[in-house]
Amino acid sequence: MKTTKTKRPVSRSVHLKAKQTIKKARPLHKRFLLHPFTVMVLLCVGVLIVGMTVRTMADSIIVSAKVSAAPPTEPATIESPTDNLHVQTAIQAVSGSCPLQTYVTATVNHVFAGSAPCTSSQKYSLPVTLSEGANVIVVQDYNLTDDAGPPTPPITVYYDHVTSTPPSDNTPPPTTLVVTGLDGNSYSSGSDTVWLTSDRPTISGFAPPFSRITVTFHSVLAVCQTVANSRGFWSCTLDQPLPLGVHHVDITAVTPDGKVLVFPTITIDVVAYLSNLLSSTASVPRLSVDHAYEARTPGQDTTWVMSIAGGTAPYTVNVDWDDGNGNGQEYSSGAPFTLVHSYHTSRTYLISVTVTDAKGGLSVTQLVATIGQTVATTTNVVKGGNLLSQLMGGAKNTLWLIWSGYIVVLLMMVGYYLGEREEYRLLTTRKVAHARPGARARHR
Repeated sequence: MKTTKTKRPVSRSVHLKAKQTIKKARPLHKRFLLHPFTVMVLLCVGVLIVGMTVRTMADSIIVSAKVSAAPPTEPATIESPTDNLHVQTAIQAVSGSCPLQTYVTATVNHVFAGSAPCTSSQKYSLPVTLSEGANVIVVQDYNLTDDAGPPTPPITVYYDHVTSTPPSDNTPPPTTLVVTGLDGNSYSSGSDTVWLTSDRPTISGFAPPFSRITVTFHSVLAVCQTVANSRGFWSCTLDQPLPLGVHHVDITAVTPDGKVLVFPTITIDVVAYLSNLLSSTASVPRLSVDHAYEARTPGQDTTWVMSIAGGTAPYTVNVDWDDGNGNGQEYSSGAPFTLVHSYHTSRTYLISVTVTDAKGGLSVTQLVATIGQTVATTTNVVKGGNLLSQLMGGAKNTLWLIWSGYIVVLLMMVGYYLGEREEYRLLTTRKVAHARPGARARHR
């Protein structure tokens, strides 16, 4: 009859003797690493590292809050220049009234042209650069938290590029209506002459001072109007393109005393190559600015990101920082660039940026820098205030190294523990085998 052997339970004394044998045989580094106090310290360090990581993740979340000031209730106005005015100078000062505690921006043909603060007398003034022909000027007032006020009605100003030299002060004023320039060329009368022009021709000449000049283009009815200046000079650029082909031009002048002067009809032929040529060379360089109102503290950098469009490269950019400092830099293209400057006194600065291209084209842009004025826009970062929190925040850049070292130590502990468990199992098995009677008999 076959009998089955049942395993006798290992006595507690055998387990204890095995454990004591393992502990005595442990190397010093294993004793230290597997000591209960070391395990507790490592667990505490782990909790600390986890808390540090969570706080660092919270640190990277930026909470922005904006407490808006009262929005402007009145729009800025444009007092100068007036609507439908014709001028012979590209750079014009735009001025008017504005509410207190605001600043005003101006755009020309939907392109940012400059900004200015509203003074204590509720006035503003800033230079803008006009393009040849019609220029739609719009101003907008903002409070100090960049909230816009009511819209301001736009105006249109015509820049009539001067193609003839006005008479000197000693020249007697003209008494008749004459044409001296046609699209950049000197004009001479001739009934059978056809003049080649661009699709937005500029015609200039002389008339009695302050005469109202009307230039009418036929085949497609188009009208250009201007006023002769105090010396009788006038220049008019059509603000809309003419179709290619032949057109007839009639010019009349009405003197201040009501007398009508008529100039003989001029025949022009609008050609494509002149239109393309003049549109590229007449363009002035324009500064495009990433504009946003932001107050700075003394010593803090004021940064402007800019680019240049139009004109002919290379460009020269000159900056007057309004604190006695200025700098000039040449750029080979209109690609974005950055201007940086710091102020050390609290006040509002008017920055003047002048761009000149390779052909002498020039534009001016005015910017505003407010230093030391408190603005209601705030940005808060979640951070602790005590020393431990500061130490955690300072260690966030080395968290990857801390975690790596901690994981290596934990793996070493697990490896040592598993190794001892295996050694303990083998040692216990031997003890049991030696303790059995049959094993003793075989041993004998």
